[in-house]
Amino acid sequence: FFRFRPFRMKHTLPPLAFEALRLGRDAARENSGDETETETDETEKKKKVPSPFLKSILQFLHQVVTLLAHVAMSHAHALFLFLESARLADRTGADVVAVDFLERAMGLYEEEIVEPKKQKNALALIVGTLQRCVSLDTESKDGLIDKTMGFSARLLKKPDRVSALASCAHLRWGVVGGASAINNSADGIETSLDASVETSSDANAAAFPESHGDPAGALSCLTKATKIATAALEASQTTGSGSGEAIGLLVTALNSYLWFFENGCVAVDATLVSRLMEQINHEVGRLSGALPGDVNAFLAATLRHVQAQKTAGGAVGERYRELTV
Repeated sequence: FFRFRPFRMKHTLPPLAFEALRLGRDAARENSGDETETETDETEKKKKVPSPFLKSILQFLHQVVTLLAHVAMSHAHALFLFLESARLADRTGADVVAVDFLERAMGLYEEEIVEPKKQKNALALIVGTLQRCVSLDTESKDGLIDKTMGFSARLLKKPDRVSALASCAHLRWGVVGGASAINNSADGIETSLDASVETSSDANAAAFPESHGDPAGALSCLTKATKIATAALEASQTTGSGSGEAIGLLVTALNSYLWFFENGCVAVDATLVSRLMEQINHEVGRLSGALPGDVNAFLAATLRHVQAQKTAGGAVGERYRELTV
């Protein structure tokens, strides 16, 4: 076994880690089911403490995944397992351990993940994990978010940079229980028009959802994404090619602005959204509508969504009617 240890480890360690994760999740679920509620003040809730069994599982995961991280061609697997281990640690209340797992994942990203496509996918995993970690202290989480934003700004391709920075905005501000409700357009994916048009009036009649985080921080991420898209547009005007793709980046940024605008983020107001829409309309007019097919469809669907929301009731419709475009 030891003679061929490096070759065996990449096959034997991942199953061990996944089985430990499964066992840890089952134990965490069982422990949470055994907890009984006590009448305490909301600000004095008892902090979760992992059981000795869960501590041993986290320690085992730390050893196994650290070994895997040193195996050639297994860095992406190790990064994913570090992030999954961080989620387990966060779920059990071991916030210090969770931060350590996250820092190791980011260190692995910085040192070993070099291909642009793998970097983009790894950053998406890091952002998703950070968004779901709820027990981290504010200082540690802010530091991890700052590091993630730095990685996003250094991606090779401009579309990847815009999408990644727009995703980081959700780490700064979000709606309660809305981790799964992030607009797919932040990743450059067009949401179905039917889904937006067929939204029930009862849903729109409700007030904005409860939110948490720093609105100014979210706007900072969106502003950086918009600057990258604008720089790409200016470069395309100099070279005489790529204007359509650059407008697509602006539409991607616009969709991210609309998500925060629609969910009541106070930093993203009607003036900012209207200004971005005016910029896009101006550039489209300059090209005489000669946009690539996918960009044209993306923009048309976005504008139809805006028009549909203007006719909606409640706080969302009222806010959309403030748009001047």
